[in-house]
Amino acid sequence: MRRSYFGTRRFDDTVVTRGLTMHFRGWSHSLERYFSALSGAGFVIDTLREPVLTVDADHDKRWARYPMFLHLRAIKDRVTAVDPAGV
Repeated sequence: MRRSYFGTRRFDDTVVTRGLTMHFRGWSHSLERYFSALSGAGFVIDTLREPVLTVDADHDKRWARYPMFLHLRAIKDRVTAVDPAGV
């Protein structure tokens, strides 16, 4: 990582790999920020997974050092959905 993980930042990058040009544009937030947004909307994180990249001889092994994806399942909290005060 070249920049701090914490905080919110905009990114706009173009990467060329093996003749393929990819453009990435968006916002980067911490996990806490994402989870706070889901919780604030009445969701509860039910499942969280970090898939491990399978590396073979032809693949660049540096991408297997950090998780590249985060899979989660959020469900609507019934108590919050019925009564925002949770009573």
